[in-house]
Amino acid sequence: HVCDHFKSLFESKPLSLQRLGYTTDKFDLMDKPPNWNLDYDNRNRKSSIETSRMLAIKQIEQLQSTITNDCTTVPLSTPINISVTVDSDPLIDNSVPLQSTYGRELWFCCLHAIHHYALIRVICIEQDLSYPENF
Repeated sequence: HVCDHFKSLFESKPLSLQRLGYTTDKFDLMDKPPNWNLDYDNRNRKSSIETSRMLAIKQIEQLQSTITNDCTTVPLSTPINISVTVDSDPLIDNSVPLQSTYGRELWFCCLHAIHHYALIRVICIEQDLSYPENF
């Protein structure tokens, strides 16, 4: 679930921001920022990384690489159009468009990951499972 949010953010990135050799200078020269649309609810559920520890580890390593290498050149102020669900009724389109930024969404994904890791620690404690001291 945590990886899905990061994947949604990175895979929704417009092609003009994904190109190799992209720099902040090129972004500054654009007339307007590229159209970046993001919907966290539109994600692959029951994916194989939820059942395979090795695939999950590989996905996390890939996300770390993306964050440290590919995404450091995208300005944190880059605008993103996000769609959020305000009601879980599946018979009604409850999506609401909001404006955000790349930095805010990256921050959200990081905080969401911390939330899930905290839950994992609680589960480990309740199940009397070992976990790293600094986890």
